[in-house]
Amino acid sequence: MSPEPIRHLEYESMMLSHHDFTADSHRVENTLDRSAYLVLTRIWAQGPMSLGELSDALAFDISTMSRRTNALIRDGLIVRALDPEGGRARLLLITAVGIRRLECERERRISALRIVLQEWSSDDIACLAASLNRFNASVERLGKTPRPRPRSDSTELERQT
Repeated sequence: MSPEPIRHLEYESMMLSHHDFTADSHRVENTLDRSAYLVLTRIWAQGPMSLGELSDALAFDISTMSRRTNALIRDGLIVRALDPEGGRARLLLITAVGIRRLECERERRISALRIVLQEWSSDDIACLAASLNRFNASVERLGKTPRPRPRSDSTELERQT
């Protein structure tokens, strides 16, 4: 007897959050941890953000976000700059080094996905991507936390303006 679909989804989503299909990252130099990848992707996609905006966007408390961004600043992946519209306010911007590291990390993750999904058809992969997109959009709508999305005609994230 098959489980109720929502229970099956709950279990599979728990398993998905447990898997690290990029598990070789501890052996590869210059990989980004999940947190750094998330922060860099958000700043790259949305553009310069204040610490508060970034904290709200990623649903982290301000002290946690401050520690995470300070580590990225130390690594030269982001910088603080004066907000041209805000006097003393500071914005976080991704550096050229940060963009290169983000692009390398994204390619590493895409390569890992290609290995995991090597026996899947293109249609099956597209179906999974569409279903995850729909699921994430529903979660974001309920939480009033929309995220940048890749353009439908591109594999690259579309910058929000």
